[in-house]
Amino acid sequence: MTAGFNLTKQEYCVLSSLNDGLSVKAVAKKLNISLHTVNGHMKSIYFKLNVKSRGEAQHKFNAHKAVVANVELSFQNKEKAKRVDELAIANVEKADRAAELVIANVELSFQNKEKAKRVDELAIANVEKADRAAELIIANDEKADRAAELVIANVELSFQNKEKAKRVDELAIANVEKADRAAELESALLGRKSANMKVYQTESKFLACLNALAMARDNETGNHILRTQHYVKKLALRLKEMGSYKIKLSDEMIELFFKAAPLHDIGKVGIPDSILHKPGRLNDEEWQVMKTHATIGRAILASAELETQGGSGVITVAIQIAGDHHEKWDGSGYPSGLKGEEISLPARIMALADVYDALMSKRIYKAEWSHEDVVSEIASQRGKHFDPLVVDAFMMEKAGFLAIHSKYTDD
Repeated sequence: MTAGFNLTKQEYCVLSSLNDGLSVKAVAKKLNISLHTVNGHMKSIYFKLNVKSRGEAQHKFNAHKAVVANVELSFQNKEKAKRVDELAIANVEKADRAAELVIANVELSFQNKEKAKRVDELAIANVEKADRAAELIIANDEKADRAAELVIANVELSFQNKEKAKRVDELAIANVEKADRAAELESALLGRKSANMKVYQTESKFLACLNALAMARDNETGNHILRTQHYVKKLALRLKEMGSYKIKLSDEMIELFFKAAPLHDIGKVGIPDSILHKPGRLNDEEWQVMKTHATIGRAILASAELETQGGSGVITVAIQIAGDHHEKWDGSGYPSGLKGEEISLPARIMALADVYDALMSKRIYKAEWSHEDVVSEIASQRGKHFDPLVVDAFMMEKAGFLAIHSKYTDD
């Protein structure tokens, strides 16, 4: 401690803590000493400072701190003043050196300007000489280029005239060949149109016979065939609008679907009347016989395709529909257990159309369903019985299906 304030370190800490406003107990706790020790230090502090109370001791402590602070501040100010003098001297020395450098730079700059001026004069003179030489060279080059251009132009003109004459000869020969080819094509086209007309007429008669046979032997009503035909077309058009199966759903192909749909159950002509017209549910053995109508239908239509020599393709589509419309997307259908896109697209469309109409229609062995229940059932079979995309198309066209069913209702 400073002179006149010779407290021990612990006494100083006690007095400083009391000066911060702590109680005697708080000071003892803060310094981790006993209350008895704190009181002992207080007596020693009163004695050394010649005071009789805590307030007088704190007053003297604060006065002492102020004196110490002033002494330290005075010392710091003296140090700062000394540093300022040193910086001032250094700045004067720097200013002198800077002045010397400025004078030297001015002299050097003047010398450089004189040299630069001379260099510019020499450069200008050289540029003028070079420009003149370049002008003379360019003039000579232009004359040479012009002469070359004239020579090339004459050569090209001569060559072009020869090429034109050759091309005229070639065009004349080509026109003669085109005329001959056009005559051949026209003759062939007339012959093909005649042949196609005969095939179309044969196919139309064959389709009419097959349709009549299908309607006569079907255990469903004739309106079932009409309704399913229109369902198929509506589904195909919606799929095309959705952008699904674009390549397979041209306008021509959709028309073939429409024409072929009535033949989906043509194979029922090979099913015995006792099964086909049974007034009730079929037993297991009878059901196995009924399921053969898909295979029979495919065979009948394959023979028809041979008779019409392929035709426009409607018989080919009908074969796919008749043979595959009882197959299921998950592979659990019949007769071949085909799965997914192994099943032809027209058959996948026909499958949904056929089921919708069967559920909506009254049969001896079942009552007709409501449209809402049929829609719910078909939605539940998405990805199981039916192609998911075909179900999506149906959900967009369900109102149209109901309209078709109402228009061609069974009386």
